Amino acid sequence: MKLINLTPHELNIVKEDGTVLTVPKPESGLAIPRLHVSRQGVYAQEGIKFYLSNYGQVENLPAKVEGVTLIVSAMIRQALPERTDLVSPGNLLRNAAGSVIGCEGLDINYRLQ
Repeated sequence: MKLINLTPHELNIVKEDGTVLTVPKPESGLAIPRLHVSRQGVYAQEGIKFYLSNYGQVENLPAKVEGVTLIVSAMIRQALPERTDLVSPGNLLRNAAGSVIGCEGLDINYRLQ
């Protein structure tokens, strides 16, 4: 399996045996996929504005390629449930200061039967 990281940062994936697979951030020039979001102001309460977000098309996502798995944000993965080549970081792991240092596995869009 070939993993391509399309998130804006390096990703440390903790495997079942405790070892860490580091997937580098995208090479310069490789566009990071983005989900188009439009926001509509709904109301304000006590000076706080509340919005309704509408999610549209995903931009800059490469076409599916056999044998290649793309690591994207959870929002992009969930916006495209038909894409079985998309995964996102699994359970986030944090250090004592609360900073993310990696993840346990990867989340997918489908269930293996």
